[in-house]
Amino acid sequence: MYKHLPELYPRVKFIYYFDVNNLVNAPEGRKINNYAITEKKSILNAYKANVKTDQYLSRVDEDLTKSETYSFRDFFFYYGGELYVDYKFVRDYLNMDVKENSGKSIQVAFNGKSIDVKQESLKIDKAAFFEKREIKGLPLGEILDSFEVENKLLDGNLHIHIAN
Repeated sequence: MYKHLPELYPRVKFIYYFDVNNLVNAPEGRKINNYAITEKKSILNAYKANVKTDQYLSRVDEDLTKSETYSFRDFFFYYGGELYVDYKFVRDYLNMDVKENSGKSIQVAFNGKSIDVKQESLKIDKAAFFEKREIKGLPLGEILDSFEVENKLLDGNLHIHIAN
């Protein structure tokens, strides 16, 4: 593609890749493929070599640990004016341990500290299936504040930075 693209389409200056591992990051039932180009060194190196020419405007960020952007849909909701997130987001994206206590209380642990938070449930429509699914939500702001995780709202997007 990179060999022939400049000849066939000289006005193309960049290519946008859907760079996500859906085997890990997609909701159940949609875990069908790994689209990540940044997970395999050989693919990343081939990409770097092909975009090196002046034909393309793109570049590769060498330090991928500085920040990462996640796309995560259908697992957030507001309850009582507070943002709740599905426990899977807390577990899989924030890498925090989540354990159910009795009742509606959930224990969240991170970096040797644990807190108990109230879980709220919300039933939402499954897209195009005319069924309902239940989201078990945890208060995101309370969790981030309790573990002193840096976060801010910019341009309508929540930016979370967890130091390694």
